[in-house]
Amino acid sequence: MTVSKLDESRVLIVLGEVDMSRLSLEAESFDFRDTRQRDAILSLTKNACAGSGIETDGRRVNIEALSLGQSFYLLVTVSRRQRVYRRKRDGGLCCSFENAGDLQEASLRLCRAGLCCEKASVYRLGSRYYLLLDYPALPAGAARVLSEYGTLRRGALRCAALRERGIPVCERDALRRIGTPLL
Repeated sequence: MTVSKLDESRVLIVLGEVDMSRLSLEAESFDFRDTRQRDAILSLTKNACAGSGIETDGRRVNIEALSLGQSFYLLVTVSRRQRVYRRKRDGGLCCSFENAGDLQEASLRLCRAGLCCEKASVYRLGSRYYLLLDYPALPAGAARVLSEYGTLRRGALRCAALRERGIPVCERDALRRIGTPLL
């Protein structure tokens, strides 16, 4: 068995015929799903990395195996564990209205129903008005009212693009500010 440290994060292990028979491994029938073979390879790579001065605890370990002739090559790469960021839910609803009158009527009906959302803002882009709601979901009644007067779509990216390109009409508590004066 030959262990070579290639750089600060990689080790090459070369197993000969004697090493393969000592570990009860066969290159032709090697299967990483077999627990005995997997444990033998994992303990071998852990010891080789520790002997080479490469820390494996809390790190991602990638093992690549190749059989050439009578030798079995294992390339072990140790890297930092990368954080995986996940978006919770695709928050953000956007309702587009053809004119300000439709926006005003929808706001009035929602306020009468007691559905004034604090996280509502209105932007104008071109000739259309957009009501942006920073909620992942709406009550069924609110969605029905909004789709009656405008086109309801969801997506945080759509809302971000409208905030970036649109002209703010009312950036906070828009439903209450637009719908309440009409009550």
